[in-house]
Amino acid sequence: MFDVALARTYAESGDHRAARETLRRVEPWLTAATTTELPRWLSLFCPNKAPIGRQASKAFAALGDLSEAERHLHLSAAAWNPESHTRIRALSEIETGLLRWKLGQHEDAAKLWRSALPVVAGVDSDRTRKAVAKVAAVAPEMAV
Repeated sequence: MFDVALARTYAESGDHRAARETLRRVEPWLTAATTTELPRWLSLFCPNKAPIGRQASKAFAALGDLSEAERHLHLSAAAWNPESHTRIRALSEIETGLLRWKLGQHEDAAKLWRSALPVVAGVDSDRTRKAVAKVAAVAPEMAV
């Protein structure tokens, strides 16, 4: 996870070469398998691969590769148990929808938002308000 965060840091600071090299090195961890056994020290910080996918998504977004960013954020969202991590899964789906919207996949984005927005409707947090505001900026009819 630390190397994935390092790749994100490189990408966001403009060192795209170092970011890509780091992402290539950690590629075996960037898989759809959410149940891969994590080292004990890492499992204390995150119960699954969702944070790794999220960091990878942010790195790819900073590199301008929105398709890879969307793919990894979608994997991150799917890693969260919808019953035990309802809010974070919904927020991740909202963010995945925003990437899909930028990629021109409007119907796919709307489909994600239709299920995720009702989940966060009653949540009073800055992060939730910001996510809903981003949806409202691109698709006002969705964020009612």
